[in-house]
Amino acid sequence: GDQRWIELKLPESETCIVLHTTNDQKEMLGKFSNVIFSCVDVKETTAQLKAKGVEIVEGPVDQEWGTYSIFKDSEGNTFCLSST
Repeated sequence: GDQRWIELKLPESETCIVLHTTNDQKEMLGKFSNVIFSCVDVKETTAQLKAKGVEIVEGPVDQEWGTYSIFKDSEGNTFCLSST
């Protein structure tokens, strides 16, 4: 149909992420995601992603609770990278 369904899986990993968008959510594509990836060092991971050509939208930003950055995938979806 006209719904979006994308499955992402890293080789040799059991983890799979499913990005699903219904028709009433299409205006949110590339603008909002409630997916947050956790890592040990946001600043280092952000630098590595940027070096590989990933678009960094914001950050890294230091907060009281930890550090975060926001990046886009090749489809324009935004995600958060966070560490505490």
